[in-house]
Formats: sequence, C-alpha cells, structure tokens
Amino acid sequence: MQTIPNVFFIFAATVLVYSVLSVIGFPIINLFYSENSFSNKLLAPIVGYCFVSFVGLLLSLVFGFSGLTVFISVVFPLAFMLYLSRHKGCLIKNCREIICIFFIGAIASFLSVYGLLIHNVDGIQTVAIPLFDHAKVAITSSILRTGLPILNPFGFTALSNELHYYFAWYFSSALIAKSLSISAYSAILVNTWLTGIFLFSIMFLISSSLGKGEKCNIKRLLFLVAVINLPAFNYPVFFQDHHSLETIIYQLPWVPQHVFSGVLVLTMFYMVLTSKVMSVSFIKNWKACAPIYFSLAIIITWAFGSSAYVGGCALFACGLAYFMIRLLSAEQKLVFVVNWLVICIFTLLFASYFIYSYLGVLKPEGSSGLGIRVWQTLREPSIFLNVVSYLLIAPLVYFGVQFIAFVAFFIQNKNYSIHKEWFAIAMVSWLVPLVMQSTIATNDFGWRFVIPFLGISGAVVSVILINSKGLFSTILLIFLGFQLAQGSNYWYPHLLGDKSFPVSSDQLVKVRDAIELQTEKDARLLFNSDKTNGRNLLLPILINRNLSHYNWSYEVSLAESTVVGREKLPELWKQLNGLFATGKVGDISMMNQLGIDYFVVLWDDPMFEKGYDEEQFIQVYRDNLLRLYQLKN
Repeated sequence: MQTIPNVFFIFAATVLVYSVLSVIGFPIINLFYSENSFSNKLLAPIVGYCFVSFVGLLLSLVFGFSGLTVFISVVFPLAFMLYLSRHKGCLIKNCREIICIFFIGAIASFLSVYGLLIHNVDGIQTVAIPLFDHAKVAITSSILRTGLPILNPFGFTALSNELHYYFAWYFSSALIAKSLSISAYSAILVNTWLTGIFLFSIMFLISSSLGKGEKCNIKRLLFLVAVINLPAFNYPVFFQDHHSLETIIYQLPWVPQHVFSGVLVLTMFYMVLTSKVMSVSFIKNWKACAPIYFSLAIIITWAFGSSAYVGGCALFACGLAYFMIRLLSAEQKLVFVVNWLVICIFTLLFASYFIYSYLGVLKPEGSSGLGIRVWQTLREPSIFLNVVSYLLIAPLVYFGVQFIAFVAFFIQNKNYSIHKEWFAIAMVSWLVPLVMQSTIATNDFGWRFVIPFLGISGAVVSVILINSKGLFSTILLIFLGFQLAQGSNYWYPHLLGDKSFPVSSDQLVKVRDAIELQTEKDARLLFNSDKTNGRNLLLPILINRNLSHYNWSYEVSLAESTVVGREKLPELWKQLNGLFATGKVGDISMMNQLGIDYFVVLWDDPMFEKGYDEEQFIQVYRDNLLRLYQLKN
C-alpha cells in the first residue's frame, strides 16, 4: 500500500518523466528546427508528452488499458527515438541552459503544486482549497481500474454510465501512474508540476522571440517566476464578490488540465510562427511534410482533449485571427491554405474519439452549454458599465502588471510582423469572454478562455521590464512588487493549507487501506458532502473507487445524463446529507437508484457513534476511525 506522497517524491518523479519525454520528443521537434536550436530542447518534452499520450490512447482503445499497452506506448517510442538520435549528441550537449530553465520553472510552479499536497503538521493533516477541484483524480483512478470508455466516477449514469468530459490530461496522468506504479493522486501532482514547467518554458520562448532572440537571461527568468505567481488585486467593493478573470497562480493549482491545454495552444502557435514549415507545399513535398503535420495535429488533438474551452473554443477563435493575418501576408496563399487544410483533416481524424465524448455532453436538443451575454464584473447590472469595466477596469484589477505591460509593448512594437499575430491571439483570448459565457453551473468558459492571453501577456512582462528604461520601468517594477506583496495577505494563504483534520498520516493511510480492502474495485461510495469546504476532500482523492453525490458542481454539470436529473438535485442533496446528520433519509430507495454500494461514516461524522437502524442498514466494517454500511435491499 502506498503512503501519502511528499514534495521530494513528486519532484523526483517529475524529473524522471520530463527526461524520458525529452528523449522521445527531440527527434520529432527536429523536424521543425535545426538540431542546435534552443527551442528544440525546451519543446521536446512537450511534444514527447503529446506523442506518448496519443499512442497510449490509440493502443488503449484497441487493446484496452493495461500494463502492456502502457509499456508499449512509452518504451517503444523511447527506444525508437533513441535509435534515431544515436548519431546525434545534440540532446545532451550544451544542456546547461535547459537544466537551468527546468529547475527555475519547477521553482516558479512550486507554490501551485504545494497547494495540492496533504501536509502533516504535528500530527494534523492540512489541505488547501484548490484540492477541491482535484476530486477529478477519480477520472484517472477510473481509467486505471477499467480503462476506456471512462465509467463515470462521480455518479451513476442512466444509460451507458460513461463519463463525457475533456479527459486527455487525466489519461496522461493514468499513463504516468501506471508507468511509475504510483497512485492516481501522485500522478496528478506530477502532471501538475510538469504543466507548470511546460508553461514556464513556452512563456520563456515567447518572451525570447518577442525580445529579439535573447536566450537564458537571468532577469527574464526571474520576471517569469514573478508572473506565474502573480495574484489578482483584492476586488473593489463595486465588483462581484466571486472569482472572475483569474491569474496563473489561481488557474494552475485549480485547473491544470485547462492550463496544459493553453500550453499546447501556445506551443502550436510558437512552432508555426517561428519555423518555416507552413511555407513548404504539402502537395510537392508530402513525404517531408506529413510527419510535421502529423505532429502538429497530435498537439492540437491533445489540446482539444484536455480542454474543450481552451483547446477547442479558444484555439478555434485565436486560430482564425492568426489565419487571417498570415493569409493576407503570405506570398503563396494557396500553399498556406492547403497546408492548414491538411492539418485540420489530420486533427479531425485524430480527435474523433474526443469529439464523440464531447457530443455526449450536449442535451438532446443540441445545446452547446454556451450563451451570448455580457460578462457582469460589477454589482451594477448595466450592460454599458459592465462593458466599460471589462475593457478598462477589470484587466487592471485581475491582471495588473500583465495588462499594462501588454498594452505598452504592442504599442511600442506594432510594426513587427510576428508581434501582430501574438497580439491578435492575445486580444481574441481576452475579448471573447466579454460576450460569451458558460450556461451550465459556473462560467468555466470565461475563466479558462483567457489562458492564452495570460501566457502571452506574462511573457511580455519580462520583455518590457528588460528593455524599458527610465520612469516607466521603475513604476512598473514597483507595481509588480506591490501586486506580489498583497498576494501574501489574501491569495497565497489559499495555497498554504487552511483546512485541518485531527488525524495522523498513519491513521489516514489506515482508513484508506481499510476502505479499499473492504470494498470491491468497482464499488461506488457515498461520503458525507455536507462538511466545511475542504473537510470532505481528504479521503476521496486518496481512494481508488467510484464516488457518488460528492461535489455539488459536478452533480450540476453532469446531472443531465444521470438517473436523477438536475431538477431533483436539491432534494437529493438534502436527503443524502440527512443520512449522515440524523441517520434518516426520506426515500431510501434513492440510494439504489444512484448505484451506491457503500456509504462511508468517518470519525468526525455526527452518526459515527450513534449507528444506524439495523433493519435497513448492514454494518460491514468498523474500527475507531471508520464505519462502512450497506443497504439491506
């Protein structure tokens, strides 16, 4: 049985995975750049990640998810790429800068990873709020148990019991877990750290390209570290009192799958903007172009599979802006159009399984879950005032230095060709959420759509601070310091852990192991969800089992496909929470409808010492920390 992971174990695993992916991705990225290119070594692990994940997905769909398919998807590409690189020492030569960027990228994203760890402080277990959204570790656990299609680990589904969700990042986590023989939770932590390092790398490359080719500048690195950890300012009293346009330090620990999709979106744009691949005719040079376009299609596919909002909607909108600008300036317009048409065909083919999964989310009438309406940043409902606020006030409150530097830089450099594309991509990423929002549960669409803007504007901060002189640079540095400092008072504590459990790590492991030993691999468990935010997070992320009625936002977003339906959720929530509070539930048959096999009563639940009606419930296990119950019928 595995112990609770610590930061040293996770870092060691991250180094190992990063190294293997670098070897796999290096020959592929050499198709885009010369072997001595600085971009090669930084992009290699990102490309290797997508390649291994895609191969693993194909093998799992055909032969099932198993140790053998994972072995083939990792070892065979590794051996093949080592064979291709056997006469080329470029990967291991002159790697000092790459190692430097890796470690500084790991430091930059350390706080985001730290916020997802379970901390043992004087025998007390402490978790941070971002762990709330990592109940989705259950997706990775479901893949590890039953493979594909993914069985819904959050609630019993009426028909196929399939989970329709952007699962690519979680599938990659399952590959990591299986390859290293670690838990799903540990794999999620490793994948989050990889995502942070990848984000740092692509922001560094964008910054270098916009800064006229400068490489490993220590100032650039330090400014990027600051940007990745840059919090929003405290909301003014006239703003809505909920999170809105979020900076990287909030996005990365909460939703690394969306951030990773943004990384791939930026990587794809960087590759087509800085290499010559789009100027070579596919028709005339199809043998040389096919591997290149295959690679681009795989990157786009994994971006799409990781986030429908970023890799789907944002990529499409930003890609359209890029396409129109490049088309107008292209010398061979037909070649440019044909090349992108080929990439789109490859992508549609490769992404067909994700498209199938996403279609399962749509309602029978075909609703997309998106609606046209102005983003209300203010308490005041006026459309005009909210438009003005979103364009002028909100970006200063939420993005601060990033927005100021972004505007200043592109005003100063508006005549450079490559800058036009990056500016257009960033502007589309920022402006579209003003008029389009999610209609299911929360506005995930708007929060995540801005991620490409965050990456580009964050890269611009380092460029403007390095190149600007005089009063403006001084003011911007002071503003940056002030924005970082105020985060220590309000934002950073959310990542340091503020929900405590009076139980030792040994006791926690004991409870986890007892639950897994006493329940079947495919069992569905019910925990008490009516606890202080955070107190119901601890055990479910550690347990490799299906869950039910665990997270309100998941229930709402997935309710259309479940046996309950969204209109019955409030009553269901009340009844099942009553089971843990009073030992009574209005309609006991509802538990059977939900496919619940066991409900878990822990040491801090009100009914722990009282017990349940023996005529209705069977106690299948008990100790000083845990009670497991089943319905008699």
